Amino acid sequence: MAHSACQMSQADSGWINGALANWKTAERELLDLDPVPVPTVVTADERCQYDGRGGKLPLKWAGRPHGGKIQLPDGGEVPVAVMSFASATKAGEPFFVMTLPSIWRAGGVTSPLGLEALMDGVLLHEIMHTRQIEKAGSQLVALEKALGSDINDDALQEKFSGNPAYVAAWTAENDRLYQALLEPDQVAAKQQFREGLAMMSERRRKFLSGSNAAWADADRLFLAMEGMGQWLIYRWDNRAMPHATPTAATLEPVRRTRKWWTQDEGLALFLLLDRFLPDWRGDQTASDPMRLDALLAAAAR
Repeated sequence: MAHSACQMSQADSGWINGALANWKTAERELLDLDPVPVPTVVTADERCQYDGRGGKLPLKWAGRPHGGKIQLPDGGEVPVAVMSFASATKAGEPFFVMTLPSIWRAGGVTSPLGLEALMDGVLLHEIMHTRQIEKAGSQLVALEKALGSDINDDALQEKFSGNPAYVAAWTAENDRLYQALLEPDQVAAKQQFREGLAMMSERRRKFLSGSNAAWADADRLFLAMEGMGQWLIYRWDNRAMPHATPTAATLEPVRRTRKWWTQDEGLALFLLLDRFLPDWRGDQTASDPMRLDALLAAAAR
């Protein structure tokens, strides 16, 4: 039941409803996905939590005071802060959580793009995971069982960032993939792409095998999930020129700090799929992130 003291500001309401409309457009026009109901969306400002339900836009929002903690559809709770993530209930129903611009602004988040434009991209990236969560969720459970601990998209980086040989191998691989992406000559670009994939295979053989074999599957899973999320931001930002070849200038707003391995390399991989296997998009790819290696192999032929 909605609480009479809880009502989003006009600015926050305009942003969340507009950003969700952007998602439905991107889902259809960029990802080429069949439509599914909008998942439950949980958002919050400094005073209240708002649960958006109904399955179609505009969602029906019900607000209630949160007392500093957001109640999640899976029964958990998180402190009110700058956040954006997708998850699922024990029954497998996806949901999406993202606090409103007023919280991000109070948290000191800024961007040369403008705060709301930055948040548009973050929302697209994270809510896209609700389309992957059925298969990715089971894969993640299997990985956590194999590794004996909870993991996230940065877990591989956290484990190996202190290994100079691993960092050097990954950096050379990532650089070669971006070299391929920015190479104007198609034949040379295909060769550089193949070299980058060979370097990836060698990195996994050398570092992610034997007792570390489960980490190779973590690498595959999160390159696919984070890469597709970053790709969606890039394609949304550049939707006015959908067939233009990426350039260093158009990549920069998405790559930014290049801090996170799976996001940066994953972006290159999906943009290279655009170049060499342009029909890769669709429901099967989005629903099963572990198909990425097969798609890359097909693109490199």
